[in-house]
Amino acid sequence: MTQNNSEYKKLFEEKKYSELIFLIQTSKNENELLAGEHNLLGVTRLLIQKNKENILLSLINFENAYLKEKNTKIGLDALTNFINLKVDLYKISKSEIDVKKTLAYFHEAKEFWKYDKNLMLAIKRFYWCLNEVDKVQSVLTEMINNQDHDSTTICSYIYSKGFDNDWTQENFFSFSKFLQEKTPTFKSDVLINFKKNQSNKIKLGFVSGDIRSNHSVTYFLKTVLLNYDKNNFEIYLYFNHEKDDEITDEFKKLVFKSKNINELNDIEAINFIRNDEIDVAFDLMGATSSHRESLFKNRIAPTQINWIGYCNTMGLNNNDYILSDPNLIYKNEEQLYSEKIIYLPQIWNCHVGFTLERKEAPIPYKKKNYITFGSFNNFCKINDTVIKTWSEILKKVKKSKLVLKPSGRSHTLRLKKAFKENEVENSVIFYENIKSVNDHLKLYNEIDIALDTFPYNGVTSSFEAIWMGVPVLTMKGYNFNSRCGESINHNMDLANLIANDKNDYVNIALEITKNITKLALLRKKIFQNAIQSPLFNTKNFSKNFFDIINLLKN
Repeated sequence: MTQNNSEYKKLFEEKKYSELIFLIQTSKNENELLAGEHNLLGVTRLLIQKNKENILLSLINFENAYLKEKNTKIGLDALTNFINLKVDLYKISKSEIDVKKTLAYFHEAKEFWKYDKNLMLAIKRFYWCLNEVDKVQSVLTEMINNQDHDSTTICSYIYSKGFDNDWTQENFFSFSKFLQEKTPTFKSDVLINFKKNQSNKIKLGFVSGDIRSNHSVTYFLKTVLLNYDKNNFEIYLYFNHEKDDEITDEFKKLVFKSKNINELNDIEAINFIRNDEIDVAFDLMGATSSHRESLFKNRIAPTQINWIGYCNTMGLNNNDYILSDPNLIYKNEEQLYSEKIIYLPQIWNCHVGFTLERKEAPIPYKKKNYITFGSFNNFCKINDTVIKTWSEILKKVKKSKLVLKPSGRSHTLRLKKAFKENEVENSVIFYENIKSVNDHLKLYNEIDIALDTFPYNGVTSSFEAIWMGVPVLTMKGYNFNSRCGESINHNMDLANLIANDKNDYVNIALEITKNITKLALLRKKIFQNAIQSPLFNTKNFSKNFFDIINLLKN
């Protein structure tokens, strides 16, 4: 080890990051820095503060490190850091991604290294960022084929298959069993024993990585947090995200106790929650990116329930129940879920509503003289089959338009190309740079009919449409995940807007556009009935929810 390397290590271990950066930068000219020094600079800048300025500087360091030593482990690590940081930059600032350069670097490294788990995980995140689900699935399939069966890879794979038209519930149930096998089981001597709840109140613990601004989970969880009986219940909230924000702070005030468990390892988190004497624990993450399935496999409460974060089975023996409703899981399918099914009487979740003042808007057709379809679902849900189906509708409904709302220019490239291939590119409008929730909601005033995605339905987007008085055309699915649209429409008495298949979907869209007066009356009915419907009747939903919890405990 050289004197410089020894000094670098000493300063790094002592967390004297600013001194370390100064030493590296003053020891040599920029073009003389070694790959390892560039990589170290990049890592150290981010440890000081992961802001946009440091991210941009670190990206330069990681890129230089890779270009200096493409075929060494240092270069590989630098490229992995580079790709991950591209994703982080997008999430922080919505900056556009240099897709061409990043992918060129990846394929170059992949050709040399053949397979590296960390590099594959980085490119998987990158493809997710671009909403290219087929590429995500391809990467995950390669990881699975390389016997990379750790729980994180399995969760990602299962989650990605929710977007796949070819997977059945039998596939989900079968593959989810790998989670039971691959999720670690901790020895009893490192876990504290369950303590009996000494309180006369039922303690409910909600574990989530999504209690942050504008995340859909917050709207549904808030329903029960605002309507629980504090004389009978205590609610504990366990956050699993890196950084709190104003929504996190708001939710802390609604519960008895809260704790961010993101920095706790699994054993520490399990023991912390067990020490709180929780009676019923809710997993609000499932197989999503923030998952903590080992907590539930090793049990943090005597009763454990899956709810709202992930709409499918987790395959874990210790996940006791999943909250559903009669429209989502049929009685003859219960054997395809490792959890016992708890059927809420109407709908599986309920939205707390929005701050935007509701005003009944005139049907957009009257001022435009053409039908405007719309979908504000995440672009990753818009697969090739959906595009072809929507394109067929646009061709058959004269002068009609389709409104979409991307979250970044990079996301539109795939869709613009696909709609052009289907010869309807001039009928598709992209509304960009819509930042506030209220401005987003106001866009529904420009839409005559909302089109749901399939097999991965919209949830929050459909609640939004109904709130604004816009009908949602959806399609029958084959499991919980793909039937959310059905449940929403059934609970709005809109079964006529549930298509049996793609042809039926197109035909219903055509039929509903033939009579504008009838469409206007339908929108009026939806607007008037929405607030008191099961979708937004928070008092009624909460009563049903807590009645079930009481039954479980008695």
